[in-house]
Amino acid sequence: MLVIDKQRVAEWMLLSHHAEQRQLHDRIVIYENKYSQSFKEFEKIIEKRENESFDEWDDYIEWKAYNDFYLQITKKIDDIKSGNFQVA
Repeated sequence: MLVIDKQRVAEWMLLSHHAEQRQLHDRIVIYENKYSQSFKEFEKIIEKRENESFDEWDDYIEWKAYNDFYLQITKKIDDIKSGNFQVA
């Protein structure tokens, strides 16, 4: 039987999640630089605009997804750091 310490599993999970978080952050920064604003500011503009721009709408959808995934992975990291995780 193989026994792995919970702390070692947590360290591995943190490394994996931090790598994913960094990739998401890099993608978010691309959009922030492209539009010279935060997602929230861009979202307000998109919602108020009467004429849709396909390219901007496409960017909005991707940017929103990256933000949502970033928040999810950040929560997972916080949970792992506090010991709130299970391994099956």
